[in-house]
Amino acid sequence: MESNKLRGRPKGSVIPTDRKALEAVADLILREPTRRPTAAIKSIVTDWTDSVVHRLMGKWRKEKGALLAEAQRRKDAKGALDSAVDNVSDRRQIFALAAQMRGIYDSPAFRVAQGLGNSPAMKVFEEIKNSPAMRVFCEIQNSSVIRRFNAIQDSPAARMMREMPKIPVMKVLQERERL
Repeated sequence: MESNKLRGRPKGSVIPTDRKALEAVADLILREPTRRPTAAIKSIVTDWTDSVVHRLMGKWRKEKGALLAEAQRRKDAKGALDSAVDNVSDRRQIFALAAQMRGIYDSPAFRVAQGLGNSPAMKVFEEIKNSPAMRVFCEIQNSSVIRRFNAIQDSPAARMMREMPKIPVMKVLQERERL
């Protein structure tokens, strides 16, 4: 009796570790262009067998271009990061800055500031800030009536009214009224 059932894994099924192995192979081949894909697979996959190498070589042949392009992008990104780190004029400056930062965190002034944040007075302030009365006050302050009132106070006419008593003619008129 013959069976039409195929042997092995279903076509298109994915083994999760294969992608990482193929990315590592691409990285290795990019670093060492003379290395053959089979040798790269055998050096990357520690517990390789002939079937594992055959499976990965099949996937390598299909995805070689994309894998090498991704490896090149990773290499370029890493190179940019490395060059940025290498451009630091003096690594001692970095260590000195880190030491200064540790000194700030260990300083008495920083400890006092932390203590103030946890002090009873600060807790009372937080209670006042979160009280219902303060919420009502903030709502009133942000109301449309108060915003209109502030707009009127900042208007040119209101500024002129505030400046009028300072005008010399007005000072003379005010003195005459007093007499």
